[in-house]
Amino acid sequence: QVGVITTPIFTNQNQTELYLTRIGRSDLNYSYHKSTFQWGLYLERRYYEDADEEDEDSYGTDLSWGLRVGRKTTMNTSISWGFFNDVRANTSRVRTTLTWSLNRRITPNTSGYINTSFQNYDADTQVNSYTENRIGVGLTKQF
Repeated sequence: QVGVITTPIFTNQNQTELYLTRIGRSDLNYSYHKSTFQWGLYLERRYYEDADEEDEDSYGTDLSWGLRVGRKTTMNTSISWGFFNDVRANTSRVRTTLTWSLNRRITPNTSGYINTSFQNYDADTQVNSYTENRIGVGLTKQF
C-alpha cells in the first residue's frame, strides 16, 4: 500500500510527502448461530521517502460483533484502539473508535447502509487531541 499525505504548514502552503506502508495483521473469527465475533491485532510501519523524515510505527487491536437480524439485514458493532508515535508532530496518540452499522441487501447486487462512529484521539499535547463523530448513509452497487 502506497499513500500520499498532505500536511498543512503555517505559510498556508501544502507539503506533500510520499511514504510506503507495510501492515501485518492477524484475526480470529468465531461464528455461532446468527452472530459472528472477530478479534484482530495489527502492526503498521510507514517508510518515508524523504531522508529527513523518521519512519513511524503504530499498532492496535479491535473487537467486533456482527448479528444477522433478518434474511437480508445485518448489524455490526466494533471497538478498536490504536497507538501511534507521530515523529512529525513530536507526539504520541491513542485512538479509540466505536462504530455501529446496519446493512440491508436490497437486490442481489445492491445494498444500503447506515453507520455511526465515534473517535477519540488522546495525545501527549492538548493541541493534538480531538474527538470526531460521524454518521453515514449510502448505497453500494456491485457490477
